[in-house]
Amino acid sequence: MRSAWSSILSRHRRQQLDSCVHVQTVVEEIAELGAKKLGFEDLDAANVQEMLASHTEELSNDDLLNLEQQNASEEAQDEELLDNNETDELPLKGLEEILSMVETLKEKVIDIDSNIHRSMQVTRAIDDAFFTYKHVYEEKTKAKSVQTSLFKFFRNKD
Repeated sequence: MRSAWSSILSRHRRQQLDSCVHVQTVVEEIAELGAKKLGFEDLDAANVQEMLASHTEELSNDDLLNLEQQNASEEAQDEELLDNNETDELPLKGLEEILSMVETLKEKVIDIDSNIHRSMQVTRAIDDAFFTYKHVYEEKTKAKSVQTSLFKFFRNKD
């Protein structure tokens, strides 16, 4: 029985050594590609091994909570930046012109088409198509208009 186990274990050890050598060559290739092609001059095989080892460790609850908070804050920043970029590209005057033309088009459709059902269907489709522009316009006008408080109209008696 011992001889059977010893032959199985010796084969298993050889396979482990082969896989370790294979992993080491892959790690060296990753480090080389990172340094040469991606411009990470400080990257070496030890850094890659360290990164692999860090991913095998279990995360604590605190680590998971920190990661979740970090991801949520990054997503919020990305969405805010994306929203700002989208609204900054469209000038307010251009949006006003577009929405004015849309209203004119809807009025023209209602005037020309005698079938009320069909004309209402077309005007709803136009509203749906230009909803995004209308939403951006409303956001921009809300951002520009600031509600004044009542205290602004009163004078201090000193």
